Amino acid sequence: AELWQQHLSKIREIRDWQAIAKLSIKTDKKGISANLDWTQKDKSYRMVLSGPMGFGNLVIDGNQEMARIQLDGETVIARPEVLVFNAIGIALPIDTWRWWLRGIPAPNNPTAKFVTTTKHGHAESFDQSGWSLSFSRYRWTALGYLPSKIIGQNDQLYFKMLVSKWITPEEM
Repeated sequence: AELWQQHLSKIREIRDWQAIAKLSIKTDKKGISANLDWTQKDKSYRMVLSGPMGFGNLVIDGNQEMARIQLDGETVIARPEVLVFNAIGIALPIDTWRWWLRGIPAPNNPTAKFVTTTKHGHAESFDQSGWSLSFSRYRWTALGYLPSKIIGQNDQLYFKMLVSKWITPEEM
């Protein structure tokens, strides 16, 4: 428990970072695969989804309250989850991904339950906001120990992120 608290404190302090990943999403009706490029600068982010989704690149700039997207030359502003749902037809927990990508619970959501950790104090799994999450393939980065594989699922959706690269603010 003490190692988990130390790891959690260290990772929460990271305010600026970038993750390059492969993303797959499955529902009972459809599945998509995409490349994910997530850039976090304090409370603001830029999420770029690209690949074989049928609509080219999807770029969302925002924070946990509001985000904007360019669609057909028009700027649309709404909650991040609404924008993604309108663009790809799948409801994703965008506001928590900035935390879950780093293998830690989102602090402004309900408390994480059933937290299991590795012997090094890194999260293996936890449940939060109706999602069961698992984290594996931790590796050392200039930002600290971060997961390379994140899996999340709830009653309606499954997602998997395979992070190939973590980038520090100096490299961005």
